[in-house]
Amino acid sequence: MYQNKIYAAAAAISFILITVYGYVRQGTVYLAFKYLRKNEPLKAEETLKLTKSTKWLSKTQKGYYYFVKGFIDTARGKLEEAKNNYEEALKIGLKLTNDTALTYANLASIHNRQKNKVKARDYIQKAKALKVKKHILAEIERVEAMIG
Repeated sequence: MYQNKIYAAAAAISFILITVYGYVRQGTVYLAFKYLRKNEPLKAEETLKLTKSTKWLSKTQKGYYYFVKGFIDTARGKLEEAKNNYEEALKIGLKLTNDTALTYANLASIHNRQKNKVKARDYIQKAKALKVKKHILAEIERVEAMIG
């Protein structure tokens, strides 16, 4: 019976360590991303703030951290911060081409608002060059029409 308690304690400690490791490497990025998809940027921002440091995040999660942060900054009208976050997400890399295309489209939209049509067109061409789902393509075309 004494042995069983040691095994149970070892299992519990292992579970706790795995959970802590997962939290450190994954952060709250996935939860923030889910709130963003539900069109709840305030909840996404609150959740993202629970990730204390990006240096411990995995590469993929770090890219999505900046991706989500860019969306939040865009929603708040902080275009310069949003632009920096989107560029950082692209530099680190995003797992899905749909997300990369959305990032390019958002950068195109920001540059268009800042009256930089050349960069806006450059980013929209990069977005169009990617193979994406129909609803993403529709968003890219909407931004392209806005640029003119």
